[in-house]
Amino acid sequence: MKKNVRQIGMMTLLMTSLGCAGGMVMPNQDNLEVKLRRFEVIQASFDNLETEVVVEVLNTSTAAFQAANGVIEVVAEGRAVVDDEGTHLDEADLDAQFSGSKFQGDLASATAIPPQEKTLLRFPVTLKLPDDPKALEHVIGWERVLLSVKGDVKISGKTFTFGGERELGLPVFPEITLLNPQVATVDGGKSGVAFFQVLVKNQNNFEMTVDNFDWGLTLVGKELRALGQGGPEQVPPNSDLQLDDEVPLTRENLGPNVRSILKRHHLEYSVKGFWNIKGVQREFNFDGAIEFAR
Repeated sequence: MKKNVRQIGMMTLLMTSLGCAGGMVMPNQDNLEVKLRRFEVIQASFDNLETEVVVEVLNTSTAAFQAANGVIEVVAEGRAVVDDEGTHLDEADLDAQFSGSKFQGDLASATAIPPQEKTLLRFPVTLKLPDDPKALEHVIGWERVLLSVKGDVKISGKTFTFGGERELGLPVFPEITLLNPQVATVDGGKSGVAFFQVLVKNQNNFEMTVDNFDWGLTLVGKELRALGQGGPEQVPPNSDLQLDDEVPLTRENLGPNVRSILKRHHLEYSVKGFWNIKGVQREFNFDGAIEFAR
């Protein structure tokens, strides 16, 4: 009797093992969906964009898997156009040095894929912007670039592929504005002072380095601030750099008619300057007239 009980127990154990083996869930197209989600910019400059390509894995099974050994290729196609028809490539506006450039990346780390959950995989990819100033200026002028993506990742031994197109915003060159210039008399009208404020606006999420920046001032035809070679300026992310200057108005710089000049109702001015970033140079000019604060 004991022998029969022992045999029944062994058969039950064997049948359970076979059942478990037959019930093992393997990753396949039916229980795993792998798709491209988005680009995230981690750090940026006018040299390159440090990005992460985010890929989503939807596991509808009751088993846990492991993602590893993923690779990705990103191609900068050209200027992205976003309109009522969606996002597409402007084939008439390509750049010979950047359009078609390929960038590679690998899965950041092995990642567990829990059952019945969505899991995000991250692929770091560096997108290098053109070194040539003309090409860089052209590409930045696109405002948005269309990127095509293709890649694959191994999940518990099985290879899954993914791909698609996404558009990504590009860095923005600085915007220069002149803030409300003012002039006031001092010493009973014998002399005066002019107040000028030039604003350098940074609309990027990173600190912007302006390699060279300078501006000059002409008031009533007299050069009061010479335009020089300039120097570097650092503008914090999403901020404005305010550059102030107080210019004395005296006989030395306005001449012997300084008192009659200071009696005018308004004075014409001209502010001219330039900025340079990685060889891309642009000039700015503000002309107008200011009234005295009497």
